Amino acid sequence: SGSSGINAEYGGLRAATSAADIIISTGGVSMGETDHVKDSIVKLGGKVHFGRVFMKPGKPTTFGTMPHNPHEPSRLFFGLPGNPVSAMVTYKLFVLPSLQTWE
Repeated sequence: SGSSGINAEYGGLRAATSAADIIISTGGVSMGETDHVKDSIVKLGGKVHFGRVFMKPGKPTTFGTMPHNPHEPSRLFFGLPGNPVSAMVTYKLFVLPSLQTWE
């Protein structure tokens, strides 16, 4: 059901924010009602900065930030499309430049 989907997504993101500074997920972001990622980010106290981009492939790409604790910077979340080509293109355009600034 819809509530079990958001609960599973929420639990996974909550665990990931405790273990990583940057979370990269493929699949699970969509343009419809089955996208629980954005709701889960908000439920964790985070902010969705964008939830879709105007490009093909890669339209349902999501970027958000989620707090971990007041003494650390927010965790970055990249939700990439499940299609392998779309995921590769959006990784190169959005994720890789962000990772390079962390070096």
